[in-house]
Amino acid sequence: MSARPLSAAERAEARRCRRRAVAPGSARPSQLLAAFFAAALLMLVAAAAAGMANALDGRSWLHWLALHLALLGGVSQLVLGAGQFFACAFLATDPPSRRVVGAQLAVWNAGTVLVAVGVPAGASAPAAAGAALVALGLGLFALALRGLQRGSLQRAPWAVRWYMACAACLALGALIGALLARGTPWSHGSLLGAHLAFNLAGWLGTAIVGTLHTFFPSLTHTRLRHPRLRRPSGSGSRALSCWLPGLRSAARLRWRPGSQGCWRQPRASR
Repeated sequence: MSARPLSAAERAEARRCRRRAVAPGSARPSQLLAAFFAAALLMLVAAAAAGMANALDGRSWLHWLALHLALLGGVSQLVLGAGQFFACAFLATDPPSRRVVGAQLAVWNAGTVLVAVGVPAGASAPAAAGAALVALGLGLFALALRGLQRGSLQRAPWAVRWYMACAACLALGALIGALLARGTPWSHGSLLGAHLAFNLAGWLGTAIVGTLHTFFPSLTHTRLRHPRLRRPSGSGSRALSCWLPGLRSAARLRWRPGSQGCWRQPRASR
């Protein structure tokens, strides 16, 4: 006698039963991703509001505010959430605890708000505190990645090294941004150029390239086209060793004469 086909409700229940259990106190990877994406969405909405205000009012500090809310508050939190999500999937381990995730979100958003308020107002103390909180958020991100690696039975060092490298790039970019906000003189190149290189190519670019290079073939069950790039250790080492020196060279480029002083600290009108 033929078996009765399962109904849609029974298939859904079977899928729920096959979900892997997570450690007590840990959120599911999808919940981790949703938390960071929700916070990023709020920052992107605030950035859009600042951009609309800039279009109507034309004040330069609103343009700066919209840009930094979008990149530091919005896109960066997408990187934080996606990086830990992909690392969980690749290493087949439990995500960080809810406490660690909550600490990352609280520290990062508080730092973003302090930077967004302090720099346009010309208040060095809130801006410095915000930069310190962003650095602390990067440290928590690195510790979470290290914890994922220790909790996995797989030996895959390159699963997290790309994200470690991009976090180091943002730390350098944030330090240079603090120097820019303080008006620190610099005669060895363009601080603005280094700030852009480390934040855009270093933080965002390294995260994107590392995800595509390390996780995309595994998640899609495909192989890289060239055979030499199929070995994780060798390909990760060669790719990262080529990427980081190129980034350093881009950061050390001197801009055209006069471009060093083109950046002015955005100040809110009183």
